[in-house]
Amino acid sequence: MLQLVKTFEEANDIAVLYEIVDRRPGDIAECYADATKAGKELQWKAKRDIVAMCRDAWRFECQES
Repeated sequence: MLQLVKTFEEANDIAVLYEIVDRRPGDIAECYADATKAGKELQWKAKRDIVAMCRDAWRFECQES
């Protein structure tokens, strides 16, 4: 998770305030993402990398309603 926070900060040149706390009841200890299976079974491939996704998420969040 911290890698994603740091990537988001770097991609958008902003600081993200966060606090490291104990896991909540029901939170999983670890989680991994690998799109290999989606590629094999669905012939799906991500068009953007994580940096582009972080930039786009921030751009969307900054839009006025």
